[in-house]
Amino acid sequence: MKKTITGFLLAILTISASSPIFAQNAGSNIAGKTAKFTSPDADESNTSFSKTEAYYDGNGVFIEWQMTLERGNAGFLVYRIDAAGKSQVTPDMVLGSAIRVSEAPTYGDRYSFYDEGGSIGAAYIIETIPMSGKRLSSEIFAAKYAADARISAENSLESDSRSAKILNSRLNSSKLSISDELNDEIQANSSVADPDTHRTVISQPGVKIGVRREGLYRVGRAELQAQGFNVSSDPSLWQLYVEGVQQSIIIGANGDYIEFYGKGIDRVESDTRLYYLIVGADAGKRMQSRVIRPSLGTAISPNYGQKAVRKERTSYIGDILNGEPENYWGRAVFTTPNPYAFNLSGIDFTRTESSIRLDFQGFTLGAHTVQIILNGNVLGMATGHAHNAFSKTFAIPTSFLIEGSNSLTMTATGGGDISFFDSASVEYARKYRSEQNRLSFVSPSLKIAKLEGFTSLNLRLFDVTYEGNPRILTNYNVVPTGMSFGVDLPAARSRLMFAVEDSAVLAAASITPNDPALLAVPTHNADLVIISYKTWLAQAETWADYRRGQGFTVKVVDIEEIYDEFNYGVLSADSIKGFLNYAASNWATPPRYVLLLGDASYDSRNYEGTGYFNLVPTRMVNTVYTETGSDEALADFDGDGLSEIAIGRISARNTQTVSNALGKVIAFEQPAMQSFDRGAIFAFDEPNGYDFEGMSNRLRSRLPDTMPVTMVNRLSQGSQATLINGINTGKYIVNYSGHGTTGAWHSTGFFWNGNVSQLTNANNQSIFTMLTCLNGYFLNLTFKSMAETLVDSTNGGAVAAWASTGLTTADIQELMATRFYQQLNAGNITRMGDLIKDAKTSIPGGGDVRLSWALIGDPMLKVRPDGSGGDRSQ
Repeated sequence: MKKTITGFLLAILTISASSPIFAQNAGSNIAGKTAKFTSPDADESNTSFSKTEAYYDGNGVFIEWQMTLERGNAGFLVYRIDAAGKSQVTPDMVLGSAIRVSEAPTYGDRYSFYDEGGSIGAAYIIETIPMSGKRLSSEIFAAKYAADARISAENSLESDSRSAKILNSRLNSSKLSISDELNDEIQANSSVADPDTHRTVISQPGVKIGVRREGLYRVGRAELQAQGFNVSSDPSLWQLYVEGVQQSIIIGANGDYIEFYGKGIDRVESDTRLYYLIVGADAGKRMQSRVIRPSLGTAISPNYGQKAVRKERTSYIGDILNGEPENYWGRAVFTTPNPYAFNLSGIDFTRTESSIRLDFQGFTLGAHTVQIILNGNVLGMATGHAHNAFSKTFAIPTSFLIEGSNSLTMTATGGGDISFFDSASVEYARKYRSEQNRLSFVSPSLKIAKLEGFTSLNLRLFDVTYEGNPRILTNYNVVPTGMSFGVDLPAARSRLMFAVEDSAVLAAASITPNDPALLAVPTHNADLVIISYKTWLAQAETWADYRRGQGFTVKVVDIEEIYDEFNYGVLSADSIKGFLNYAASNWATPPRYVLLLGDASYDSRNYEGTGYFNLVPTRMVNTVYTETGSDEALADFDGDGLSEIAIGRISARNTQTVSNALGKVIAFEQPAMQSFDRGAIFAFDEPNGYDFEGMSNRLRSRLPDTMPVTMVNRLSQGSQATLINGINTGKYIVNYSGHGTTGAWHSTGFFWNGNVSQLTNANNQSIFTMLTCLNGYFLNLTFKSMAETLVDSTNGGAVAAWASTGLTTADIQELMATRFYQQLNAGNITRMGDLIKDAKTSIPGGGDVRLSWALIGDPMLKVRPDGSGGDRSQ
C-alpha cells in the first residue's frame, strides 16, 4: 500500500553506517495514502555531494561519500576508472534516502562501499539513481593509501558483511509437482501441532536441535552430552518432538548418534525450526523399514516435475506498507541492467516446454515496465503500478534454460521507473539426478525411476510421504551410472522420496539445553518482569536484586523460554506478546513493568550479513508513514495502541551496556538527583512547518516557575556549544522539539551522536525527551539511534531517553508531551514508565504516536521522590 506524505518532512532514515538521518513531520496536514510528498522546490537537481573519499589499505579500497542534500534519490552506483577503463564495482545499487522517504529532502547522509578489487591509484566516480531519472555524478576522486586502523577495520567489516550477505540473502527452495491422489494422501497423514504435548515435552530436561534446511540430520553423542543431555540413559527411551508431535528417528549403536528427517521454516523472523529431544517414560518412535517389491511395470519415467524458487533478500524498504509480510526484497530494477544469476540442475531438455514466473515489488509511483531477458533470450515485459507487487509468467522453450548458472537480466524501460526483484520460479522437468549428493523427488506411479549422480555406494533411500514418519527403504541395489552411482527404483505407487549419500547428511544449525521451567503457571508473582537475552542473564539478575531490595517481586526470563513455551521454540515478537498477555491475565501478581534487555533488528534473519542482533525482538508495525518497531505493541493486548504494562528497553549487544545502564539507574534514584532545582533545557528548531519555540515555551510553562530553565534556539550563534555546556552542568531534564533524525537533532551542526562523547555529566545524568522523529529508532544494523547513544554513554548523557522509532506530527507530539510534563510537575506519578503510559492516554486515536514512541531505559526508573508535589497548580 502506498503511504502518504504531503506535510513537511525534513528527512528520515538511510542505510548509512554512521550518519545522522533526518526526519520530522511538522503538522497534521496529511493527505490520503496515494499522495506523494510535494514541495515548492522539490527538484532532484538540488541533490549534491558534500565529499567523496577513497582509502587503500593494502587489500582493497574503502569508499565513503557524504551528501549535502539528497532529494528523491533511490540509490548510488560506484564506478572504478583504471587502466582497464570504467567499470561498475557495486554489484547492486547502494540504497539512498528515497527508499525510506520517497521524495522528501535529506541532509548530510553518509554512505560507504568496499571495493575488494581496488588498488592505489584507482579513480572512482559515484552516480545517483534519482526517481526522476535525471542522474547526477560526483567528481572523479582517487584512492589514497591509508594505514589507518579504522580504515582497515572498515574494509574487513565490509568484506565480511558482503560475503555473509551473498550467502544469507539467496533463498533457494524447490516444490515438487504432486498428483491429486498423492496430495490427498499426504494431507490425510500430515501432522497437527499439539500444544498440550509440547508443554509436557518442554517441562522435561533435554536438548533443542535447530534445523534450517530439509534433509537427513545426524547429531552425535558427544554433541548431545556437551549440552547436558543424559546420554547414559536408555537410548530406547529417547524421543524427538516438533510442535508437540513425536518424530520417527534412527538411534545409532550404543546411542552413538540420532538421525532424523528435519525441515526448516521460512518465516519473517526466523528460518529455524526447533526439535526437542527428551528421555521419555516409554519407547520412542523409530523409523520403520519398508522392503522394495519387484517392479510392477517396465516403463521408465525420465523425469519428475519441479518448481525451483529463487528468492533474493538484500533490500529492506520500510517505506512500503504491506502489513504482516516481510519488507525485504532483492536488487533494485531500474534502467541500468543488473543480471541476476541462479543455478538450475538436472534439466531434462527432452521436455520441450517450461515456464518462468518473475515477481517484483513496485517502488516509484506511476507505471512499471520491466524488460526480461533470460540467458540472452528476450521474454517480454512485466508491468505493474506504484507500490504494488506485480508478476509475469512466461511459457518458454526448455532450450532457453542452462544446466548450471542462468542469467536473468531485468531492466526498467523508463528513466524514473524503479522496482525491486522479489523471486524467480522456474517450472521444468527434472531428471532423477542428485544435487550435492541429495535428491528429493516424487517417484512415478507404476513406472521405473533411475536415480543417478551420487558419488559413492553409501546411498540410502527414504519414503517421506507421511510427515514425521519417514520409512527406510530396503532391498535395492546401488549400481554404477557412468562416473557416479545410482539406483533403479522399481515401478510402484507414487511416493514422496528422499535419497542421500552419507557425506550429505546434515549437521544441526544449533544444539542447546532445554530449560524445563514453565512460565504459563498461575502461581508466579512479579511486579517487574525482565526479559533478557541469555548472554547477560547474570546482569539481569543483578538488576532484579536491586529492585527486590526495594521490596518488589521480580521475575527474570530468558527470551528463549518464551519462544519455547509460546511459539514452539521459534523466535518471534508475538511470542513475547503471548507471554505478557498470559502473565497479565493469570499470574498471582501480574507484572506492572517490563524491562527488555537486548537489542532488536529489522533484519532478524541476517540477510545483510551484519550479524544476528534481533536478540529481544520488537513488534514490527505499519504506521501512517512507515513500518517501524514498537515495544508498545508487545504489551498492547486490546489493539488500541497503548501498552497495558509500562515497558522499556536497554538495546544491548554486550554485558557492559546492561551493567552501565543499571549503574545509571542506581545513581539517579537518589532524592537529590530527582530535584527540579537541577534545572531543565528546552532546545528547539527553527519554525519550519511548526512553531517549535512556542511549543517549547508551552511545555516549559508546565514546570515550576522557580525551576532554572535554559532555552536554546538552534539558529542562535553558538547554539551547539550552549547546548552541550548546559547538559554538562547536569540538568534534571533535557527536551528537544524540532526536526530530527535517527542520530541527530536537525543536523550535525546542532547536536548529533558525535557530540555525545563531549558530554561530561557522568555524575548528573539527565532524562531526555525528544519531540522529533526517529531519535528512538533502535533497529539499525550498524549504528545507534540518538536515544541509545545517550543512554549507552559512560561519560555522561541520559539515564533514560523517550523518543520515536518512526515519523509522527509535531502537534500530536505536543499533546502527549504536555500531559507528560504536567504530570511530572504534579509529582503524583513517580516512575518513568507510568508517566509515559499516562501521557499516551492523552491522545485517543493517536495509534501511531502511541506505538512508535519508545523508552530506552528502565520503566521503573524513579524520577520523582515519593510524596513530591508540583510547585504550581495546572
